[in-house]
Parts: sequence; structure tokens; C-alpha cells
Amino acid sequence: MALQSDVLTENEVQAGKMDRRIRVELATEVDAPSGSGQKVLTWALFFRAWAEKRDLRGTELFQAQQVAAKVTTTFRIRWRAGVNPGRNLRLIDESDGNRVYDITAAPELGRREGLELMAWARAEA
Repeated sequence: MALQSDVLTENEVQAGKMDRRIRVELATEVDAPSGSGQKVLTWALFFRAWAEKRDLRGTELFQAQQVAAKVTTTFRIRWRAGVNPGRNLRLIDESDGNRVYDITAAPELGRREGLELMAWARAEA
């Protein structure tokens, strides 16, 4: 009879560490209210969840002859269907003053146990 290990693997989702309230929004294009026929990008709620936040690193990028800092972060959540960065998703950290992150990847943890939302945001000045 096999014994269950008390050691957690790096890919396991731990509910006790999910202390951040996040919302994930999906970008949609709608007709501009002016009736010009142009499309306007709007954001609609996709889902809310509790997450574990892990800041990975800060980097500096040269953009338009200015130095802009960027923070790469992961948010671990319970598994959800339909989370695909190709769908133009963004993450709002409601526990951090509604800071906005662009989701760049969402690898699955375990067998549909969780997702690791890899995201980045501009560092605060």
C-alpha cells in the first residue's frame, strides 16, 4: 500500500496561500457610440477568483528613450476552463489597489488542479 507524501510539489495549488482577490477581464470590440462604424475595445468581467501572488523579477526596458520598469508576476488560481492568453485577457489585482496586469501565459498545474497566470505590469513610479 502506497503512503501519501506530506511534501507538496511545486505544481500543487494551496488554498491557504490564496490571499489575493483578483478579477480577469476579457477584451471585446464593440461599435463606437458615435455611430462612426469604428470599433472600441472594452473590458468585460470573465471571472473573479482568489489567488496566490508570486513576484518573479523586475526588469528595466528602454522604450521611447525612457527607462520603464516592468514587474513579472504569477498568480496561482484553481483550474478554470477557457483561460487562454490568446483571448486577450487582463488581470486586475483587487488586493493591490486594482493594479492591472497583462496575462502572457497560463500553464496548467497538475491535472486541472490549477493555473499559473503569468503576467506583467509596469512598476509604480
